[in-house]
Amino acid sequence: MTVAVGDAGGKLTSKYQGYASIDELTKGLDAVLQGLKLSRRGGAATMTTRSARKSDEAVFSATGKRWSEWYAILDGEGAAGMKHPQIARLVQERYGASGWWSQSITVEYERERGLRDVHQTPRGYEVSVSKTLPASAESLFAVWADEGRRLEWLGAAMRVRKANPNSGLRLDTGSVGSDLAVSLYPKGDARCQVVVQQIKLPDQAAVESRRAFWKDALERLEGMASRREPVGD
Repeated sequence: MTVAVGDAGGKLTSKYQGYASIDELTKGLDAVLQGLKLSRRGGAATMTTRSARKSDEAVFSATGKRWSEWYAILDGEGAAGMKHPQIARLVQERYGASGWWSQSITVEYERERGLRDVHQTPRGYEVSVSKTLPASAESLFAVWADEGRRLEWLGAAMRVRKANPNSGLRLDTGSVGSDLAVSLYPKGDARCQVVVQQIKLPDQAAVESRRAFWKDALERLEGMASRREPVGD
């Protein structure tokens, strides 16, 4: 099954292949979201994209094989020299795993054999930084959406590609291939959590560099809000 996902304008943006049903795709996406882990660092919450590996019992129940068996099978197939889509296709088509499990087995195999870093995904490396600020979602959205105001506190030129008023934005960072997603989650009493996720980064060094950049940027934005400056005006 192939599910095409589009933006508000109807343009196709991505495809999810290899899932038997919408329910299976939904379960897979839910598992990814539930696997996101938050840690505290310097007052800002930093999110990593690695979820805990499913237990031996879980993978055996779903596929009839334990992790050690899957590692041995894929070693025997020469998977260490394959690209991610090739391994996932092999697991699904030759060994009958579902679309979600074929992806999970492939990712865990790559991590076990040192082929994938913690922050690495099939689309490249990514990092997320989160902070709750003393400002409303409306005012924070205005600061992100307005190019002039954004440049004042961010100090970097970016182009808004898509905006959902008072909810979030997608921006082009200017770096080759790298995209930025900003999500706003109101917390009541004029407080709002800002989650910044930068994807398609080239390597782990870029992850650490962008983590530091966004941590500092959100602290500057928090300073503006704490001083009761007109954040969104």
